[in-house]
Amino acid sequence: MLLANSRGESPDPGFRRPFNFFGVLTEEDMRHLEVLAKNSRESNVTVWFGHYPTSVISSAAPGIANVMSGGVAYLSGHLHTLGGLLPELYAMQKSGTLELELGDWKDNRLFRLMAVDHDLFSFTDVNFNDWPMAIITNPKDVRFYAPVHEPLDRISRSTHVRVLAFSPRGIRSVEVQLPDEKTFKPAKRVDDSPLFILPWDVSRYAVGTHTIRAKITDNDGRVREIVHDFATRDAEVPTFGIIRRLVLMADLGKLFATLTYGIAFANLFVLMVFGTNAIKTVYGMLVRRFALLGVPSISVFRDLHAALSIPWVFRTLFFSTAYVVVMPWFYGEIVGEAHGTVFTYGIWMDGQWLQGQMTYMFAVTHLSLHCTPLSLCTALYVRSRLKHPAAKMSRIFYHVVYVLILLLELWSLKIFADSYGMISVTTNGILVYSGIMPALFLWWKSWNLPSGQSDTSKYTKVQVHRK
Repeated sequence: MLLANSRGESPDPGFRRPFNFFGVLTEEDMRHLEVLAKNSRESNVTVWFGHYPTSVISSAAPGIANVMSGGVAYLSGHLHTLGGLLPELYAMQKSGTLELELGDWKDNRLFRLMAVDHDLFSFTDVNFNDWPMAIITNPKDVRFYAPVHEPLDRISRSTHVRVLAFSPRGIRSVEVQLPDEKTFKPAKRVDDSPLFILPWDVSRYAVGTHTIRAKITDNDGRVREIVHDFATRDAEVPTFGIIRRLVLMADLGKLFATLTYGIAFANLFVLMVFGTNAIKTVYGMLVRRFALLGVPSISVFRDLHAALSIPWVFRTLFFSTAYVVVMPWFYGEIVGEAHGTVFTYGIWMDGQWLQGQMTYMFAVTHLSLHCTPLSLCTALYVRSRLKHPAAKMSRIFYHVVYVLILLLELWSLKIFADSYGMISVTTNGILVYSGIMPALFLWWKSWNLPSGQSDTSKYTKVQVHRK
């Protein structure tokens, strides 16, 4: 018996873009799924399907991956092919369950053809109207062996190669090339079904991995050739690559939350060190250490301190970074005409906190593409103005960086205006009051910085006496 369990993970209420990227499963949802999992224990094959991959679902204990651990596969979309970067986005969970993303229908017209042959699950992703379509169901593709959930020993006991072939114009022929053979052999159709079979001696392939090919021709003369590897026993199941496993197996919500606070803390720590007198102690220790080793002193520390210790530089950069993780981002139309206030750690609407893990992803993007470049650009620009006040052409690069930062913020602001209304623009703290305005202020002040405003000679000179 094949049992397919579906589940819905869309946030309730459903946020507008871009904060609808993550799915949510409440405790009630999890209890319902646990009932489905319990009822499916008696089935030969269990397949789960839903919209979101497990990596972008926030779920209550024991976790969605654990609930689905008895299934041979979990089918999902949402991430699809990551914009073409990962056309085959597959992974195997620690429980032995395959997690299989499917490319999108809207742009690529992809859909999935699946089959279960003697409790062995097979599939292929094909383009719409790309005929003929076919799957070699026995022996199945070694990449998708699920030894925890499938009776793979049945391959070694099978008597026939089996191929499913489809075409609206009808199938003219199916030919199979067995391993170590140079020619294709015709397969026989079973009654009037789409199933074609070819006898084989499976004992010839008892050791190692082998390659099988099938050539399918329909009545219009269209041909499709499919190729995959298989093993009959003791197969080493291939992995899907670290990037694919990271995308589908990591808890991306927790990952982006950790990155948010990590990047913010790192930026604020550097500002505190170089923007306060703490650098004097650090610089003094380094100079003594390196001087004893015969290494020249690191004057760049002194120069950065001279730039970042200017009050308007330090305070503006500190405010711009700290605002992201502490203060409200904006007030806008979150769901329909319902309004709410967005923070890094969630959304306050109708007197309740709503989980908003996409806010952490946006925070990482903002900290990485706004706060960090703004701090580096301002520090280096001010340092250049202090050390080389006459140089002008060499500082064009800094103006370009400021322009790019501002263009990115304006583009993000347009997305917010389209999604959450103009009120999200007038109340937007993260993009306007701690984003665009500080960037313009720092650019203007650095551009008009009088030479000699900061004196690098104020640093404590460290004398090193050699014995």
